[in-house]
Amino acid sequence: MPDCPGGGSARVVQPQNNKNLERMMAVKFLRGALAVLAVLAWTTGCAGVRRIEVSGTSTAVPGFEIVLPEKTPLLEYAASELQTCIGQATGQQVPIVAAPGGGSALSLVLGRNRFLEAAGLRVEDLPREGYYIRRIGNLVFLAGQDSDTQVPLTTWGQRYQRGTLSATYDFLERFLGARFYFPGECGTVVPPVGELRLPAKIDIIEAPDLAMRQYYNGGNCEFYDAGQMKAATINNLNLVRLRLEETNVPFCHGTAYLNLSQRFAKTKPEFFALMPDGTRFSAEVLNQKHAEQLCFSSPGLRDVIAADAIAYLSAKNADERKAAAVARGLTHWSGSVANPGYFCVMPNDWLYMCNCEQCLAATGFGARNYPSDPASMLRASNHIWGFTADIARRVQQAGVPGMITQMAYTPYKAIPSIDLPDNIVVQVAVKGMTSTGDNSEEDALLAGWKKKTSQPVALWTYPGKHMQKATLKGIPVMIPKAVGKYIADRADLIFGTFLESETDYFLFNYLVYYVFAKVSWDTGTDIDALLDEHYRLMFAEAAPLFQEMFEQMEDLWLNRILGHTVDTPLGPVTKLPNSVELWGKIYSPALLESFLSRLDQAEKLTAANPAALKRVRFMREKLFGPVFSHALKHQAEQEAFDSWNVTLPGEVHLRPFKGEVCEVNTVAGISRTADSLIVEFNCEEPLLDKMILKATERDAAVFTDSCVEVLLNPSGDRKTYYQFIVNANGVLFDSHYQTPSHGQKSWNSQAVVQTGRGENSWSAKITIPLSDLGTLAEGGFPANFGRNRALEAAVSETYYQWSPAGGRSFHEISQWGTLFTSAPPNRNLLRDWNFAGVTQKGSQLGAWAAWRSGKAEDGQEVSLDERVFISGGKSLHFRNREGFRINAGQRFTGLEPSCTYRLSYFFRCCDLSGASKKGDLGAGAYFSFGGQSPMAMAIPSQHILGSQDWVRIVQEFKTGEGVTPETQATIGLWIWNAAGEAWFDHVILEKIQPE
Repeated sequence: MPDCPGGGSARVVQPQNNKNLERMMAVKFLRGALAVLAVLAWTTGCAGVRRIEVSGTSTAVPGFEIVLPEKTPLLEYAASELQTCIGQATGQQVPIVAAPGGGSALSLVLGRNRFLEAAGLRVEDLPREGYYIRRIGNLVFLAGQDSDTQVPLTTWGQRYQRGTLSATYDFLERFLGARFYFPGECGTVVPPVGELRLPAKIDIIEAPDLAMRQYYNGGNCEFYDAGQMKAATINNLNLVRLRLEETNVPFCHGTAYLNLSQRFAKTKPEFFALMPDGTRFSAEVLNQKHAEQLCFSSPGLRDVIAADAIAYLSAKNADERKAAAVARGLTHWSGSVANPGYFCVMPNDWLYMCNCEQCLAATGFGARNYPSDPASMLRASNHIWGFTADIARRVQQAGVPGMITQMAYTPYKAIPSIDLPDNIVVQVAVKGMTSTGDNSEEDALLAGWKKKTSQPVALWTYPGKHMQKATLKGIPVMIPKAVGKYIADRADLIFGTFLESETDYFLFNYLVYYVFAKVSWDTGTDIDALLDEHYRLMFAEAAPLFQEMFEQMEDLWLNRILGHTVDTPLGPVTKLPNSVELWGKIYSPALLESFLSRLDQAEKLTAANPAALKRVRFMREKLFGPVFSHALKHQAEQEAFDSWNVTLPGEVHLRPFKGEVCEVNTVAGISRTADSLIVEFNCEEPLLDKMILKATERDAAVFTDSCVEVLLNPSGDRKTYYQFIVNANGVLFDSHYQTPSHGQKSWNSQAVVQTGRGENSWSAKITIPLSDLGTLAEGGFPANFGRNRALEAAVSETYYQWSPAGGRSFHEISQWGTLFTSAPPNRNLLRDWNFAGVTQKGSQLGAWAAWRSGKAEDGQEVSLDERVFISGGKSLHFRNREGFRINAGQRFTGLEPSCTYRLSYFFRCCDLSGASKKGDLGAGAYFSFGGQSPMAMAIPSQHILGSQDWVRIVQEFKTGEGVTPETQATIGLWIWNAAGEAWFDHVILEKIQPE
C-alpha cells in the first residue's frame, strides 16, 4: 500500500526502474502495433511509468473546497464521494465551487479544466487508466481521462474512462486513510482525524501494472442490505472503488456471438461441424450442449469471419460500427466478440470437432473425443490456431489496425507449432490459482505462450464456485492470499486476469476481490501487510479472531474441499466432497460451534468500540449467518432422508430436479419376485412426437434421450452402485460404479426392458435379476429414480428425480431415499400423511377434514395439487383471501406419556400477505391435545408470510405424564387471515426412539 502522510517520508518510483518499465510497457498488449497502442494505451509522454513523490513538511489543512469547473455526471459523482468521506473524517462540510476561492482552504480541483491546463498537466500524456494527484501550493489536482457522458454505477462492468474518479479514491486512501473493502457502512473505513496534515510536495502519476482486472460473481450472487443500494449498484460501486478495468478485451467464445446459424444455417450448412449422422451442428441441434459448432476447415466460413472482423475493426466510431453490424447481417456487435481494437474468434464452448474429411485429417478425432497424448493435442491446437492465424493475417493484409483475440482452452491449449502473426492476443485458461500442489507445468505453458506471441498473456481463472462447485451452497471461498500470491508470482508472464469467481453470497468473496484489485494494480503489493491492515481496521480488538477464522476458511477451501482437478470442455472440474462429508467432517458441527464461540468473544472484545462491534455483528449475520443456515438446512435434509423411503411393493412420484411444478407426472412402481427387482415407469408426455431418441445401441448415449433411470446401492455402503437407463424406444444403458466418480459401462447386466406408448404417455418396465445386484443390505438399501425429458421443444424442466434434494446430480448418493425390501414398523401417527391415493369429496380429503371461514366465492379454495408435491404425487393446497381463515385437520390417538415426539411437514407458499387486525396472520400448523396434561402450539411459533420454496418445518415436544394412548389429539394445517397460497405435504408425527 502507498504510504499515508506523516513526517516527510516519501516513496519514489523513478523511470530508470527497469522492472516497472518493462511491466508497464507489457500491458500495452502488443509490440510494434502503434495504431492499436494509440487507441488503448493513451500514452505519449509518460511511457507508462508510475511516479510517486511525496515529501516536504506536512502541514495542517484548515479546510477543504472541491473545485468543479466543468460539470459532468462522473465529476459530480467524484465530488460527492470526496465530500462524503472528508466530511466523515473531519466533521467539515465541504463546499463544491466552480473556481478556487483563494483563501486558506485546500482546493481539490477535479478533472480536465482550465486550471489543470494552466498548471501544465495534460491528461493526454497519462498512461492507460492513469491519473495525476499533484499539489501546487494550495491546489491539489485530481485528474485523469474521463467519459463526459457516462453516469457512474449505471452500466454493467463499469467499463468507461474514469481516471479522475480513480484519482479521487486514491487520494482518500492515501491521505485520509480511507479503505473501501466493500460498499456500505460496514465495509467502508473512514477513520476520524482531529487534524488532517498533508505534505508540501505531492507529485503522483499512477497507473495499473496489469491491464485486465476483472471479476465475475455469477448470476445467483446474493448481496447484503446496503441501505437503498440495489445489488447491481453495490457491485458497480465495488468495481469503481477498487479501480478495476476501464476497457474490456473480449476473449471468450467470440464466434458463438456472430449469429452464424441465423445468418447461414440454411444457405451455408457446410459452415457447421459435420456430425456422424450427416447432420450439421447449427444452433438448430437441440439435443447437444452448446449448439452451433463450426467446421474450421470451411473456406467460406473463414471468409465470413474475416470479413466480420475487418468490418468491425475498420470502423472508426460507434455509428460506423453500428452500420457495419447491419451491413454484415447483425443487429449489433456483442461485447463478447468485439470491443474497439479487438475481435474475438474463439470457438464456442465445449468444442465439437467437425467430422468432415479435412478436419479429421487435421486433428485425428471428431466430436468431443478429446485426445490426451501430446502429439494429438498439438494437432488439435494447430488446427484451431491455424484458423485464428488465417483470420489475423487477413486483417493485417487489409491494412486494418486491430487485434484478433482467442483463449488457449481445452482441447487447443497446447502451444501450436505453426507461425502466428503478431496481431494475435492470447488468454490462457488456468486452474492453478487454487492449487496447493506443483504448478510448474502450467507456468511453463504461460511462459511458452508468452514466448510464442512475444508478449504477456491474459489469464482466465476459476477460483470461485464454477460448475460443480456451485452446489457448495453456504461455503465461503475466502482465499485472498492464494489469489493475490498467484497473480503477483506471475506478474512478468501476464497482462491481467479474469476471475470467474461465482459465489452464492457476495461477502464470501469480498476480501478476494479487494486483494485481487490491489495486487493487479501494483504487483509489488505486500499481501500479508494488506491483510493485516484489513483485519485491524475492520475489527480492531477482534482482528486476531477474524484473521484466524478467515485463514481457516482459506485452508479448508484449498486443502479439504478442492481435490484433484482435471480439464474438461467446460473448464477445470474438481472432485468435490458430498454434502455429508462437507457438513459432517469439513464444516463440521464442532467447527461451526468454534465459529460461534469466537464471534461471541469478538463481540465482548469490541464492546467499547461501537464501529468495530457493528462490523462484528454484521459479519456474524451476513457472512457467517449463511454458513450456519445452510448447515441447519443440511441437517434438516438428512432428517428428511430418514423418512424418505418406499416399501416393496410400492410406488414413488418424481419431482422436478430444480423447480417445484411438475409439467408432467412420472410414477415409478417398484416390486419384487423371487429372483428379480421390477421397476415400472409411467411417464406423462403430451409431446411424444418431440421426444429426442438418438441412441439405438446398448450403452450408447441413452442419457441424452428421453429416458428414465434407476440407481441402486444394494450393499447400502453409499459408495458402490448400479445405474440402469432406458430410453422410450427401449435401448438400455447399464453401468457399475465402484466409486461415485467412475462408472464402468463395460459392465452388462441381464436386465430385460419393455417399453410402450399411450395417447399422452410412454412406459418402461425394467426387470433386473437380483443376481446382478449382489448381496442386498438387510431390510433395504439406498436408491434413486430419475427421468430426462429430452425434447425438441422448450420445457420448463428437463430432469425429474425421487430424491428430495433438488439441484444436485442424480448420482448424489448421500441424498438418495431408501428402498425397503421388508416393511419397517409404521411410526407415523397420522393417516394420509403424503396424500397418496387420496381423493377429495367435498370438504373431506381422506383423513383430513377441510374448513373455511368463508365461501368459495370469497376467494377460499381447498384442493389436492398433482403438479406441486413432495412425495406422494399430491399435496394439500390452500388459496385464501385476507381476513379469512382456512384449514384441514385430523384427530388421532396413540400418544404415550413422557415421550419425545417430532412433528415435521413440508411447506411452500406464494405471496402470503395481509394487514388483518383479526388476530393471527400467516400460515403453519397447529397441534393440540387435551386430557390431564393439555398442550397446544403453533409450528412454527411465528406464522409464515411471503413466498417460500419447499422447506421442511420441524418441531420436537415432550408429552406430560397425564397423556394416555386414548388421549384425543388434533393436527391442523392453516392459513390465518392472510391472502395468498400455501401447500402442505409429507406430514409426519412420530416418537423419537431412544438411542
